[in-house]
Amino acid sequence: GAAAATPPAPRAPAGAGAADGVDPAPPTPPERPRRGPEAWSLRLRIFLFFGLIGGGGALALAGGLRLGAARMDGGMSPETLSAFVTAGLIAALGLLAVTLFVWTSFDRHVARPIDRLAQELTDRARVDAGAAGARVDMAPGRWLGALAPAAAEAAQALHGARGALGRAVAQETAALEARRRRLEQVINAVPAAILVCSDDHRVLLYNARAMTLLPGDGAGLGLARPLGRWMRLEPLDHALSRIEETGRGEADTLCAAADGSRMYRGRVSRLRFDGETEASAYVYVFRDVTEEMESHAARDQLLEEALDSLRRSAANINALLDARRAAQESGAGGDAISIDDALSEEAHALSARVQGLAARQDAAIAAQWPMDPTRPEELAGALAARCSSEGIVVDPGEGIAGGPPLRCDMLSILATLEAASRAAAGPGGPASGQALALTLTRAGGGRGEAALELRWDGAPVSDGALEAALSHRLGIGLRGLTGREALAHHRTGLWPAADQGRARLVLPLPLAEAPPPPVAADARPEFYDFELMRQPREAFSDSHQLRELSFVVFDTETTGLSPSGGDEIVQIAAQRVLNGRVVPGERFDALVNPGRKIPAASTRFHGLVDADVADAPPFRVVGRAFHAFAEGAVLVAHNAPFDMAFLRRKEGEMGLRFDNPVIDTVAVSARLAPASAKHTLDDLCARFGVEIPPELRHTALGDAVATAEVFARLIPALEAEGIETLGDLLSVSQRIEAIRREQSKY
Repeated sequence: GAAAATPPAPRAPAGAGAADGVDPAPPTPPERPRRGPEAWSLRLRIFLFFGLIGGGGALALAGGLRLGAARMDGGMSPETLSAFVTAGLIAALGLLAVTLFVWTSFDRHVARPIDRLAQELTDRARVDAGAAGARVDMAPGRWLGALAPAAAEAAQALHGARGALGRAVAQETAALEARRRRLEQVINAVPAAILVCSDDHRVLLYNARAMTLLPGDGAGLGLARPLGRWMRLEPLDHALSRIEETGRGEADTLCAAADGSRMYRGRVSRLRFDGETEASAYVYVFRDVTEEMESHAARDQLLEEALDSLRRSAANINALLDARRAAQESGAGGDAISIDDALSEEAHALSARVQGLAARQDAAIAAQWPMDPTRPEELAGALAARCSSEGIVVDPGEGIAGGPPLRCDMLSILATLEAASRAAAGPGGPASGQALALTLTRAGGGRGEAALELRWDGAPVSDGALEAALSHRLGIGLRGLTGREALAHHRTGLWPAADQGRARLVLPLPLAEAPPPPVAADARPEFYDFELMRQPREAFSDSHQLRELSFVVFDTETTGLSPSGGDEIVQIAAQRVLNGRVVPGERFDALVNPGRKIPAASTRFHGLVDADVADAPPFRVVGRAFHAFAEGAVLVAHNAPFDMAFLRRKEGEMGLRFDNPVIDTVAVSARLAPASAKHTLDDLCARFGVEIPPELRHTALGDAVATAEVFARLIPALEAEGIETLGDLLSVSQRIEAIRREQSKY
């Protein structure tokens, strides 16, 4: 983009992000195409009007003096002519001075306020600014009589009409919205990953599970992005071809991750929409089968090794037996003894190989056994309920309530603990009426392990009684497993212990990983946009409509104002705008270790100190992730030359180029608003009803999101001005930047 190639304009104060409200004075907007006097601005017309009054008055005065001099009898002496000229000049200058004074006052109190009121009404007519749309600043128009109150009343009426229309539309679409939200909840609750993609493999819909399975390279799964970034596309193309050939509508496929590290198995289904003759898409429902395939491969290898080992051992034993019989028949007793030794050695080797294979088989089964997070209080409650039918009281002890979740198969562990409780309640167990206590303790050393313990006052369970309890079948639904087999599948054990007169049964189990925090309902990201099917597939073109483009609105926080002087980025954040709207779920936010101290003057604005970024990666890492996030999008920033100057200086270090088109919201605002308007981010937010929480102001993410909201509101205003394509918008930015460069020379 041409806007990115210009030198950064100076701005203050130090360390402020690109979207801060202390931007440089905006340049005079470029002249619009002339269509005759009707295209002149109000202030120009008033200036010409007063200029005509002043110039005409001066000419009339000169003409009057000339006529008076011509009527004098006997001509005019030099002294009289000099007096006439002096009086005329003084009168003309006085008239011009009065005219200039009146014009200046009229311009300040009438023309400028009218321009400002007109701009406010235009903004509110083009963009719904929310609650701000009902308010018009009355102070500048206090000299305009009834005009300012009328403008305020018109803005209030427009806001009220929009509100009434919005309420009517909301009432009509409430049921549809409820169904849509229920569908989104169902899609995100499906355990399988779901993708809907266009025929050119651009993402149209994804659910939360797909985000988990396809984390990407820092950019994350997102709408309109090419699926080939995360997955190899050849199997999908082949499946779509089979669907077209067979007409079955669906096909199974096995795909690899783009880097080959994971394998995904799923089903591809063709999707066509009613009324659409050309646009089509496909649904891909899949799951990660990497561990499953590795387990199958390991078991196949194990079986092959077992058969080969047994085959070789059997052949060796048969050969030795044949040699022994031959030695006995020949009467060679010494040879028979040595053959017996070889047979014994082969038998020991065979036993060792079988034990090794069995251990590997146990490990493979344990890896495949279903393990889910289990809350200790749920396990304790179920155990108490099952044991109560046999008159055994089990109470939750310390560590159970609010304890960390365990990773186990709850059904088999519950049945095993039930068998152990019966053994503990046998002869020598707790006294009548005394309860068993189920406790949970964390393992030391920071390991992700815990231990369930059954405790009671009394004699410990004997090894024989415990072994007998664990040797019984656990019951229906557990494939005839014994307790010992269930423990083997968990790769753990259960053993008795005693501690100061209290008996215990100890069962170690691993802790489950903490689940991700739930997404708040009001912060639910959007995972689909089927309008993307109609977007052009080619690269950036000047003819692309603004609403067809994907924009990445970004902001940086830095150590200072001079990228050429060694200042560095300390934070970068971005927000995607797609189809003219902000996509809440697709954001980028990262801290950056600048490799230098953050000055206190910069910290006062963005709040970041050296400790905040000490563990952050350098920009060559963060920059690559941001480059992937912004791939295929137009970059947008508030005072973009400043931010782009920092990015450009890092291109060599990253080995990547930011060749995206670049748009500056300062330039866009200057094109739409009169020269007297201000174009700081705070002023734009006030004009368009965008609120920045105070705690997010002067943070890269807060300013990026606010700039994105402003830019989304600027798009309809640009379209109303006839700026509808990327080429039109880039042309505006180029003209504004040319004016800015010229102004910087003076």
